[in-house]
Parts: sequence; C-alpha cells; structure tokens
Amino acid sequence: MPFKSAFKIVLTNESSIDMAMVFYDVDFTVGDKVDENTLYLHAHWRRENPTKLQQDYEFLPRVSGRGRFLGTNVSVIADSKTYFKSWWGEGECKIYLDGDDQYPTLAGTGTEDYIGTAWGQGQYSHLYQGCHMADEANWQYAFYRYHVLDPVFFYRDIRVTMHQIGCWDPKSIKQFAEVGHQLIVNGPGRIPVDMKAAVEKAGWGLYEREDDWSSCAYFYLDRPENSLPPLAHVTERTEGLLSPEAKQKTAGLM
Repeated sequence: MPFKSAFKIVLTNESSIDMAMVFYDVDFTVGDKVDENTLYLHAHWRRENPTKLQQDYEFLPRVSGRGRFLGTNVSVIADSKTYFKSWWGEGECKIYLDGDDQYPTLAGTGTEDYIGTAWGQGQYSHLYQGCHMADEANWQYAFYRYHVLDPVFFYRDIRVTMHQIGCWDPKSIKQFAEVGHQLIVNGPGRIPVDMKAAVEKAGWGLYEREDDWSSCAYFYLDRPENSLPPLAHVTERTEGLLSPEAKQKTAGLM
C-alpha cells in the first residue's frame, strides 16, 4: 500500500460495547522511492439483499482511471426458501475494461469456476483463491479470488460483475412446479420457463434468481480518491445477520 507523504490507519468499534483489549501490529517502511506513476490501493465493500432479477451483481461499479484489479472477497446466502436446494452459482464473472459497454473483455464460465473449483463449491484454501465457508446445510458461502499471477490492468475504466443465475435439477424443478413458482429463463426479455415441459423433461436448466450477496473488491488506481459510495452503515451491512441480542446492542449506532 504505497504512500507518498503520509498515511493513517483507523480501527473502529461499530458495536455499543467497549472493547476490553485490542491488539494490533502495523508494519511499514519509509524512504521508499514513490514516483508519480505509483498506484494507490483501494477497497470497495457493497451488499445487495436481495440481488435484482436479471441484473448482474457489481463487485466493482464502474471506476475511471488507470489501474489494476486485484480481486475480491465474496459472501453469498442463497435463498433456499424460494429456490429450495437448487444450485445458485451458475453466473459468470464479467470484467468490463476501457470502454466496454454491452460485452465485457473478460468473461468466465461460472461462479465456482472463478475461484477454481470447477464443479460445485467445497471448502478449500489456496494462496490466491479459495472458499473458506461452504455451509450446504444453511446454503451459505464465503470465497475469494485474487488476481496476483493473472493481473487485470485497465487504462481508462473498469467494471466487474457477477451474473445472477442458478440451475434447477429434476428434483427442484418439480418442487417449483408444485408450489406454483414461475422461473425466468436465463437471458434478456424476462421469458417464463415452460414449467410443465421442464418437469416432464426431468433435467437441468438455467434460470434467473435473487440472493443475498456481499463483497469487498480490491484494486489499484492512479489517484487517492474514487467515485464510489462510502462504506455503508453497520446496520445496513449486518441487516438480517445478527441475533436479536446482538442487534439490540448495536441499536445505539442507528
């Protein structure tokens, strides 16, 4: 995290409980040669609960300037009440670079593929990618991908998104039909799935869905400021995640 003249690190307790002990260790060097072309480290956190139907979730909304995308940490709480245990992670990561509009320069083949698991998403840890949590019972996942060995450079602007689609299987498509849930075909136009035909086929198919996604994206930029919104308030970041007791303790921050 290069700096030219000064830096400041702030640790904030966002609960209403005083911390009895806080430990920290800050390591830094001074006197480094930092020229005018040195990039600044940025991070951007956001959450959508739920995501919007047929609208890609944005890890990084469009940012102008020159820099490098470093990757992201992601958390997903799949809506199993609405979609049962049908797979949520069929969407591909899309990276729009230097003026890309409708089509991205880089596009993946699936959410689990983006972190390298390729089929399903179990728990594992690697230096640059992995999945710290794969709770299939509660349909909750936390994973990461860092573009260190595969750098993503941009010279005008960048936008990084994840497609919000899932996959039904023979069991879940029958469940959808039984409760009268109408699925939407993957793609534009909001075309309804032929539920009767899908049940009779007893196979697999892609559909649009909405889930609880949050992420923190990291990137270098050629300026210390960016046009992104500030960090959301703690109540927004933790809505629906805290126990009643914990929620009451943070009420004083509202």
